[in-house]
Amino acid sequence: MVRTINSEMIWDYLYKTDSATIPMISEATGLSLPTVTRAIEHGRIKGFIINSSIADSTGGRKAQLYGIYANFLYFISILLDNEDIFYTIRNLKGQYIEKGSLNIERNNLLSQIKNFILQKKAAYPQLNGASIALPGIISRGNLILSWQFGELNGINLAEYFESECGINIVIENNLRACAKGIRRYCNNYDTGVNIAFEFGHSGFGMGLVINGEVFSGSNGAAGEIGMAKISNSEKYLGYNSYVDSFNGAIAFHSKNLTSIIAILNPSNIVIYPPSDDFPT
Repeated sequence: MVRTINSEMIWDYLYKTDSATIPMISEATGLSLPTVTRAIEHGRIKGFIINSSIADSTGGRKAQLYGIYANFLYFISILLDNEDIFYTIRNLKGQYIEKGSLNIERNNLLSQIKNFILQKKAAYPQLNGASIALPGIISRGNLILSWQFGELNGINLAEYFESECGINIVIENNLRACAKGIRRYCNNYDTGVNIAFEFGHSGFGMGLVINGEVFSGSNGAAGEIGMAKISNSEKYLGYNSYVDSFNGAIAFHSKNLTSIIAILNPSNIVIYPPSDDFPT
């Protein structure tokens, strides 16, 4: 376990830098030279760490620079959004290999996603993993409830696609996926409460980062603000008809944000633009 954590620290450092020597990695991570050396050698044997170049001499023997072999593995990110599937394929350094979209086949969605992943796997043999994000309550890869994609409710999507496609699969709520991006790539989001908020005709919701950790709740329902009731009304916010005017949209979601702020007192709120034809 400790060895795995140490190795991930080293690989994460190399991911964020073009190249580094073993002493440089040791100093940056606080790990011992032997620990770094073992991890680098393991990566070289597996093929995802390569000799990058030779560092400039500081008076002694020139040190070897090491880096990530970016095209060792590819990963595909898939977003289900109303009527479309958006996807990107990236390498280990996060560089785009391919991106695009296709229309959702409503009566054949499960098979459509499976066949699409298999098609990309055949085109890119180094494709090793996929993340699929969609709106809904998701717990441990199981889609408990989604209003937009009810045909997938009750299916453990992670187990299904791993079995059918033979690659690692992560299933996540779309706003929690955004929250994970905030945690990884943005500064000053490691303390307090931070929120990713999105709205559109199909619904709205939020992802939570609390003290640097993405918060899902006990069964994946945290952030489903669309299920909240308005005062004593039995109507849920998520089922109300959205107003189609700019002023109406601002007023409606300003009330939602005011409630969120009153309850959670967040440090930051990242508002994502609507992905459909909601007035902006």
